[in-house]
Amino acid sequence: MPDIVFDSLHLEQGFNFRQDVQDAAGWLTSLTIGTQQLAADLALKSPNGALQAVAVMRYFKWSGGVTDPIELKANISTPNRNMVWSMLHAALPSTSVQFSFQITYFDQQSATFYTAMLGPSQGTSLNARIAKEGKQKLELSLPSSLASETVKSPQNYEMELTVMPAAQQQSLTWRYAPGSALIKQWGIAVA
Repeated sequence: MPDIVFDSLHLEQGFNFRQDVQDAAGWLTSLTIGTQQLAADLALKSPNGALQAVAVMRYFKWSGGVTDPIELKANISTPNRNMVWSMLHAALPSTSVQFSFQITYFDQQSATFYTAMLGPSQGTSLNARIAKEGKQKLELSLPSSLASETVKSPQNYEMELTVMPAAQQQSLTWRYAPGSALIKQWGIAVA
């Protein structure tokens, strides 16, 4: 099965959605790392109307398997960047992650935006844990201490996060075209 990749999510469209711009955009609508809930402090617009978001996504990748990681690259506000920064410099009490997101895409044939990826399919958030590279390095980072040059206001910073599913069955919705939804399992329940 080919990877589900949105590698050209447009940062400017995510921060300043315009109906006449046909670029894909994505948003993290909630994110809790360990016990720290990042604020949904970005008041934005999407094709579906007003939206409160934690981050504007630049990249999403999932190989589609039930135990495959999800890789996210997104830009967060200054207060959320400061919270993640403090997490990176302290011992995290937990590597658990709860998050939700949505990605919109433009269909040329019907000339409309549609929700191409949605997580979770049901419920309020996906449950995961931060993936590790090797035995110790957590895949959570702030790759630059510089604010974004693409979107200067509000000031925002890059964040990268890779997560593995929690030991429970969850689902995501993937639409490769308007009106054609696939509900895909992520995670395996352990009895």
